[in-house]
Amino acid sequence: MGSDKHDKGEMENMSADQLLEEWKKMFHLFKISTDTTWGTISMMQSQAERIANLLLNQYATLQAEGRKHLEDWISSTRKNQEELQKAYSEGMEKIGDLLPSCTEEQEQTAAADDSDRRRPKTKR
Repeated sequence: MGSDKHDKGEMENMSADQLLEEWKKMFHLFKISTDTTWGTISMMQSQAERIANLLLNQYATLQAEGRKHLEDWISSTRKNQEELQKAYSEGMEKIGDLLPSCTEEQEQTAAADDSDRRRPKTKR
């Protein structure tokens, strides 16, 4: 428990730039782990399709209706996985696009603050 308080205190003492850098690192690790998961899901989907196709090819006695259901299942599963992968990729891209804009905004703010500090104050 003592470590939680220490970590919280550490976070409170970090600058905005340090917090942003930590967030970028966490996002990068999250992206790597989810990309790996998507690769695994894709391989499992391919294996399931191969097995289903083997069943279709080896069981000549399978009725046309049963064959149609298996083919529909394979097709819809592939389509749903592709749609989910597309939504995931678009979401990751949007989050990634936010990081540079945050950095640019902070740089502009820092530059404005710096120029304000350098500007001599005039008395009125």
